[in-house]
Amino acid sequence: MSVLFFLIIASILSIVVGRVGTVLLQNQEA
Repeated sequence: MSVLFFLIIASILSIVVGRVGTVLLQNQEA
């Protein structure tokens, strides 16, 4: 596994986690 491949997966996971976290916060406020 190359380092570049790992960095790409890490960046995608961070974006997905950020979106899910935002949705969860919006649901809690509502």
